[in-house]
Amino acid sequence: MKGNKKAEELFKDASSLYEEALKELERGKIRDAAEKAWGATAVATNALILARTGRELEGAKETTKELHKLAGEDRGKGETLCKWTASVSPRIRARFDPQSIDFL
Repeated sequence: MKGNKKAEELFKDASSLYEEALKELERGKIRDAAEKAWGATAVATNALILARTGRELEGAKETTKELHKLAGEDRGKGETLCKWTASVSPRIRARFDPQSIDFL
């Protein structure tokens, strides 16, 4: 990893935001949960790019381009991501009870 220390800090921040999103979801605060989840995704994306390339990117267009480039380099490694996603998805679904959400 090229941006190791800073990338690790960003991953910790992303993890913290993710946990906050799950707590907001448990409280039925969908918008707050979504904002935190999106923030966690953005921070984790930046951390990944920094860790793999040593570069911090500024804009969404540049980030998307770099993600596509990394995805091309990682062809065949997708099975690990699929396993991780499968392990996380039930955890998220278990915390989401549409009957307990107050939309108003």
